[in-house]
This record gives sequence, C-alpha cells and structure tokens, in this order.
Amino acid sequence: MKNLTETTCSAGLVICLATLFISASAQGANKLIVQDASGTTTNFVVTDAGWVGIGTPSPGGFLQIGGPATGDLFAGMGPDVTVGPAFNFGYAGMTFGRGAGFFNVRPDASAIAPNPSLRFMTANVERMIVTNTGNVGIGTSTPSHPLQFASGALVTAGGVFTNASSRSYKDSIQDLTAADAQAALLQLSPVTYVYKVAPGEHHVGFIAEDSPAMLTTADRKAMSPMDVAAVLTRVIQEQQKTIEGLSMRIAKLEKER
Repeated sequence: MKNLTETTCSAGLVICLATLFISASAQGANKLIVQDASGTTTNFVVTDAGWVGIGTPSPGGFLQIGGPATGDLFAGMGPDVTVGPAFNFGYAGMTFGRGAGFFNVRPDASAIAPNPSLRFMTANVERMIVTNTGNVGIGTSTPSHPLQFASGALVTAGGVFTNASSRSYKDSIQDLTAADAQAALLQLSPVTYVYKVAPGEHHVGFIAEDSPAMLTTADRKAMSPMDVAAVLTRVIQEQQKTIEGLSMRIAKLEKER
C-alpha cells in the first residue's frame, strides 16, 4: 500500500528525510487519512484525485474545509489568525446566517492607516482597497470618502455621488458659448420611462441616443447630470441678461412718460 524511504529517529516511525509514495492500488478513494485519537473522526484526507479535505472525509473540490451549515469556520494567514494581525476568509453560518461567506483583516494596533486593509490586485497592480475605516478606493489607495475613484469622483458620507470637478483633473477648458448651449437645450427631449430591469420604478430624463453628442458619453449610452446642468446654467445666464436689459428699457420708458 505504501513505499517509504525512511529514517527512524526515535521510538516509532519518524520520517526525517523521507519520500512517501502512496500506491494507486490502495483500497478506497482516500489515500492519506488523519484521524483523531479514537480513530472514528477523520480530520484530514487526500483522495486519489489529489483533492484535500480538512474536517470532511469526502472533499468536493481541490480543497474543502468542512463544517456545519449553521457554524463558523475560517482559514487564515499571518502571525495570529484569531487575534491579529492576520487575514481570514471563511464561512459564517452562525454569525451572519446560513450561506454567508466573509473576508476579514484582523486588528493590528501597530498598523498605519489605511491599514489594516483589504486590497484587490490584478497583473500585480492594486485596483481596489477597503481601508481600516471601511472606505473603498478604486484606483486610489487613500480614499477619504465612503467610495472614491482615481478620477476624483466620489460618494459622500451623505450618499451623494459627486463628479470630479477640480481644475487639476481637467484639460482643454473653454467657455461654453450661449449659442452652443441654446442649441443643445433645444435638442433635449425630456421623457418619462422605466428601466427594463426595474419596471416598477418610474423616472423622468433623457434618452442618450436622442440627445446632443456634447451631453453624452462617446458611445452615446450615458449622460452626466453635470453636463446638462452646465447647459441650463449658460442658457439661464443669457436669459437673465436679456431680462435685465428689458427691465432697464422699461424703466427708461416709464421715466420718459
């Protein structure tokens, strides 16, 4: 059943510099089994397919850590996986209810903000962070708001999505002419609608494909309220100039009467 290259270091079998080979001719699917002292509970198995089970005698994948549906269990990496500093991932059927998984970075009094943090990377580059205070940064490692993007756009603590508007983020800045604003406003066609994914919610707004290109994204699929507000602001400013001019003319005519 097994072939061992072994060194006996003390009473019993201790493999100090050894090669362990478990033959495929062994009986049963589990080729390596670790049980408790009573020999009735299997704590660790390796199947003939190379699958590993911890806390289960019949792993359903390459690695399975078994446990009850209403229990908590986790694995971790770091100096102290229960107190910290450490990173944990697991199943929280008791703490959060059946079917709940979690990631957790344990506390560390010596960590410097934004740590302890949870970071997501692709191609060896950090793409997203969840900081020690729960702020989420996408493309930025130091978010100071609940949700913040590398572009400067953010969601405030009050839940307001805010466009990036600093001059430092922008280029090719030019005044919007009154003529362009008036032309864009006249091309806007307000509509009522529902989103296909939420037919019970009614909205008012615009259709990007039917709106001026200067107010839509390049693919003509989305619009920014900031752009529409800028057009309306310029048109209102021009109207205000016209109103003030007419008011002055009226006042002059009344004086001449």
